[in-house]
Amino acid sequence: DLLGQTAHPLYKYLMTELRNPNGRAAVRPTDQGWYEPEVSDIVRLRALQTFGFGAFPNAVVFDKVDLLGQTAHPLYKYLMTELRNPNGRAAVSLNFEKFLLDETGRPVRRYPRKYDAYQIEKDVAALLAGEPLPEETADFKTAWIDAARESIKSEY
Repeated sequence: DLLGQTAHPLYKYLMTELRNPNGRAAVRPTDQGWYEPEVSDIVRLRALQTFGFGAFPNAVVFDKVDLLGQTAHPLYKYLMTELRNPNGRAAVSLNFEKFLLDETGRPVRRYPRKYDAYQIEKDVAALLAGEPLPEETADFKTAWIDAARESIKSEY
C-alpha cells in the first residue's frame, strides 16, 4: 500500500517529537484488506530497517492478525466495540486506520487511514499531558467522509 511508505516514518516522528517515556506506538499488520505478502518477521524488519520504526519498548510491530470476522483478534473486537468511527461503523473499514488509547487502554479517538501522524500529534500530546483532547477539526471530519467513500470504492 502506498500509504505504508509514509505511515511508519510518521509514527516514528510522533514518538521522537513527543519524547514521552510513557508513550507507545503499536502497529498490527494483517492479511485482511490490502494484502501484506510478507511474514510478520519480515514486516517488522522492514519497518525497522527502512523506516527506523519498531524499536522496543516504545514502538512495536506485532505479528499479523485478523481484524475482522470470527477470527478477529480480541484486541480489535474490543476496540471496534468500544469506539465506532464517526460514520457509525464498528468494523475497521480500511488499512492504516488508527486508534488512540489512554493509559488504561480505553480507546479515546479513532482516525481514518489518510489522517496522518502530524494531524494526530495534538491529540497525543494532550492525552500524554492529561488534558482533554482538542475538538475534532474540519479536516478530521472530511477525512472520515472520504474514508466512507473509499471503503466502498477503493482507489487501489
